[in-house]
This record gives sequence, C-alpha cells and structure tokens, in this order.
Amino acid sequence: MADTYKCPKCNGSGYLSCYAGIANGICFSCAGAGVKVGKAPVPGVKWAIFGIDRNTGERARLYNVTAKSEKAAVNKAQGTWANASAAFKDQYSLATAFAVKWSELEIAA
Repeated sequence: MADTYKCPKCNGSGYLSCYAGIANGICFSCAGAGVKVGKAPVPGVKWAIFGIDRNTGERARLYNVTAKSEKAAVNKAQGTWANASAAFKDQYSLATAFAVKWSELEIAA
C-alpha cells in the first residue's frame, strides 16, 4: 500500500468551509478524502537573512524567508533584493549575506 499523509490544505477534514459555495466545500487538493498519497513534503525551515547597512556598516536583518537550506534562503533573499527599490538597494547590501535559523535566534527580552 502507498504511503499517505494528512492533507495540509484541509487539515485532514476533506472540507473547506470557506469554499462551501463552491463544490460544497470539498477540498480540491485531496478530493475530499482528507489524505494524500505519497510521502509528506518536508517543510521548509524559517530563516532570517542578514545583510549590511551601507550607512552604518552594521549588520541588519533584512528578510525572513522559508527554504530548505541556508544557501537556498540566501538565494531567495537575493532574488527579492534584486526587485527592491533603488533606495533600499542603496542603503542595504546582500554581498556578504548570511542566514540564521529562526530557532537559533536569541529572543530579545
């Protein structure tokens, strides 16, 4: 028998009340079964991306992204930075960007 896992869209109910007026709210992702066939996707890790503030030379937390690895997180942030305004790019640099897992960040008191 194939592996199954709880549908993440409807949380295993097979129904989405917000779409009750469309196909009686049946979840299109699992076709109302509440489960999906296959291996469950590996959830991404939340990362904080740090860059440099060109005005002060200090590190600044610029982006929060979800990705499977640190390299993928930095690449995702660089893609977002590439589409940022000229003023933002003038102030911040991602040339030496690095990522830190949210779970590893110290919580400020």
